[in-house]
Amino acid sequence: MGASVRNVMELINFEFGIILLISTVIGCLGGYYFMKTFLSDIFVYYQKIGPFSFLAAAVIIFVFTALTSGSKIYSVATGNPTDSLRDE
Repeated sequence: MGASVRNVMELINFEFGIILLISTVIGCLGGYYFMKTFLSDIFVYYQKIGPFSFLAAAVIIFVFTALTSGSKIYSVATGNPTDSLRDE
């Protein structure tokens, strides 16, 4: 009866992952544009920005987000619903 813990975690993490992916793409594009114009306007000689720095930042963000949201979702999904109702 009802959804399993795995199903609940998959549904919530999938929706959260889509939002995170969209925000990461927008942030990386905006960050690349602004950092490129900032560095070229301020410095004559500067290090070019490569995609590796943005990819590494995105991977780190996805890992930490998956760990924190996954642990919180798991604790809520496996918890006793009467405990949370008692506190409200």
